[in-house]
Amino acid sequence: MPKTLRLILGDQLNLHHSWFYTVDKDVLYVLMEVKQEQEYVKHHIQKILGFFAAMRNFAYQLKSKGHAIHYIKLNDNGNEQSFSGNLSALIRKYAIGRFE
Repeated sequence: MPKTLRLILGDQLNLHHSWFYTVDKDVLYVLMEVKQEQEYVKHHIQKILGFFAAMRNFAYQLKSKGHAIHYIKLNDNGNEQSFSGNLSALIRKYAIGRFE
C-alpha cells in the first residue's frame, strides 16, 4: 500500500519533473477533475475539456511507465467535487502518511 500521496494539478503536467524519474511503489499520484476548479472563475467549456483531456493523457502516460495513479473523473461516484474532500478520502482509504 502506498505511503505517500502526491497531488498533480492540471497546470503541472511535466513528465520531466524529478518525481517521475523513479517508479516507487510507495508513492500514489492523484489527479482529479473537480467542479471547484471550474467554478472559481468563469472558463470557456473548451478550455475545461482541454485541461481534462491533457490530465487524462498525462495520467495514462505515468501509468504506462509503471507509476501508481488514482484518477478521479468529474462524474465518478464518490467524487467530493473539491480537492480537500477528495484528498481527505484518499488519505483515509490508503492510510497515507505523507502528502506532497
